[in-house]
Amino acid sequence: MFEQMEQRRPASQKLRQMWQGNLVIMVSVIFMVVMVVIMLMSVMTNPLAMYVGGGLGFTLFLTLLSTVAMIVGEIIYLVGLYGLRNIQPEYRTAFQCWLVSFVLNLISSLVGEESLISSALDLAVTVLNLVVLWLVLQATNRLMEEISRDDVIQRGRTVWILNLISTVCAVVVALIPIEAATGAALALTISLAALAVSVVADFWYLGYLGRAATALTENMW
Repeated sequence: MFEQMEQRRPASQKLRQMWQGNLVIMVSVIFMVVMVVIMLMSVMTNPLAMYVGGGLGFTLFLTLLSTVAMIVGEIIYLVGLYGLRNIQPEYRTAFQCWLVSFVLNLISSLVGEESLISSALDLAVTVLNLVVLWLVLQATNRLMEEISRDDVIQRGRTVWILNLISTVCAVVVALIPIEAATGAALALTISLAALAVSVVADFWYLGYLGRAATALTENMW
């Protein structure tokens, strides 16, 4: 019992760090999307203004800045996950799966986007990312069980369902032949639905990490 209580402080700190990293990623993605939309709208309304006035360069700079922020957020998130490796075995396995996912993603970018190997690797990365999430949820929910926070556990289950739906949609899209117009339309529809579910899932996961960290802090002693 005492050992469990001693683990709550570092677990709370690292979960909070994962929350911070995830928050940085989400804000960066939202900012990047807004910048891209503004750039497209400017090009459609007054194409010359973007080039002559230097708007294009400034927009690209802000987009690059958002990309760097996303990378920083990812690093913060992974540092938090790595710090949890000795608290629950699933955290360690999750970090190892992420490393495998990173290597596969790197190989996929090197072999080219049009190859069959690249498509298979992208699919494997998608599945591995889902496995990483499942392991994090399993480990964190076990910590929540120790302090009887069923509300956080239930939120974690919702996060899992939403991400599972999003991943299944992504796999289905990858398997749909898009040569025909009907296939392309179906793939686009499913992709938009998956994107909407993914956005909701990201917000729920962000709240889940924050609530889990707060719950552990409140039950430190």
